[in-house]
Amino acid sequence: MTELLKYLIASTTVWTGWWMYKGPPSIFFYYLLVVLIVPILFFHFRTIFKKLLIIHAVMVSVAIYQISIGNNTILHFVKVYAALSVVSLFSYYAIKLHKFDARSIFKYYLFWLRIIAVIGVIQFFSYLIDFRLGYDLTFFDSRIIINGNLLRINSVLGEPSNVAYVFAPGFFLAVCRLLGIRPFLMGIPTAILIIFVYIFSQSSTAYIGIFATILILMFNYARPKMLIGASLSIYLVFTLMYTFSQSFEVRMNSFSKVFFSWNLNTSIDDSDGIKRDHGIDGSTFVLFNNLFVAFNNIKNNPVTGSGLGSHEIAFEKYSITKRFTEFLEYPEYNSKDANSLAIRIISEHGAIGILFSLVLFIGCFVKRNRYNRSQIYWQTSGALLTFLIVCYIRNGHYFHFGVTFYMMYYYFNSKNHKQFMQKQLLVNG
Repeated sequence: MTELLKYLIASTTVWTGWWMYKGPPSIFFYYLLVVLIVPILFFHFRTIFKKLLIIHAVMVSVAIYQISIGNNTILHFVKVYAALSVVSLFSYYAIKLHKFDARSIFKYYLFWLRIIAVIGVIQFFSYLIDFRLGYDLTFFDSRIIINGNLLRINSVLGEPSNVAYVFAPGFFLAVCRLLGIRPFLMGIPTAILIIFVYIFSQSSTAYIGIFATILILMFNYARPKMLIGASLSIYLVFTLMYTFSQSFEVRMNSFSKVFFSWNLNTSIDDSDGIKRDHGIDGSTFVLFNNLFVAFNNIKNNPVTGSGLGSHEIAFEKYSITKRFTEFLEYPEYNSKDANSLAIRIISEHGAIGILFSLVLFIGCFVKRNRYNRSQIYWQTSGALLTFLIVCYIRNGHYFHFGVTFYMMYYYFNSKNHKQFMQKQLLVNG
């Protein structure tokens, strides 16, 4: 029974499943698994994570105040809070079921990742030989997306960007394996498979994961030669992607146009600082638009934000698409999740959310040292931080693809490492 539960738990971090109800609220297949598993684990462990109660108490208190002054509604708060509460319990119990062991967590995660990666490779080469049955995965709600002469791998994950989230921890571990960095958590064939799928998803979000991996490894191996090598690697990777990936080139050009020329301080009643440009891709506009919403929202709610689930309300107030007639033709994409966890946290949780994120990212980061270099702690930290960086930049959902689970284990991995270091210091005097 325990083994089955571990496989099912791991599946929720790699696949949301079919869209069962498009809402609102949207309901995915993995929600059903979570709801079924939580009672089983609750009656098994009969405990809760006490520090989680403090976080929830803050969220509820802020929500009550923001609802009372009209910045949030009971419905917007409850539908997000109820789901987040269940997923938080699920994540804690899942980690306890694995006995807080990273090797166990990655074992089951990599089991599903291999399957998804193999399907992705079959999909990629099936397109090259025009074998539609091999590359048409619309049964899994996966779109067929072509870039130039190549199919962008999305396997059973729907969108190439989802590959970026799901494969991010595996990509970091795969790079470590190919570089011969111990401990080894996978074989070389698996590492090559994961890296191939990640790169040929041709997702700009996946490229964020690639850069994050290089930077984290560079930080862990902070020697002059490594710093020079990593810097050259980043430059080479960026140049290759900009030269050979049309989607990456479009995103980078759009990013430079928007984020270096448009003015976040522009009044919502005056569009002088923002001009319509048909050369800007929709994804970049959506990201900037949500940042514009969050920026204006936090001006009025700098300390606490406007509360959990309230970004959608802030979007109605401050969205460029609603204020400036030049942008009315743009659909209101990501009005609920802000297209970025960082932007959503700024909007909904203000300075408190920013502080929480910094304490988590920096305070719980495990750096490689002479005591732990052959241990799993620093690799786990790097893998999870890669995932969190990708999600903070381009995924605004609080629990899709294991965001809550990985965020919680990032903390517990740090705690495990501190206990390990205490023992090492005692042994070594």
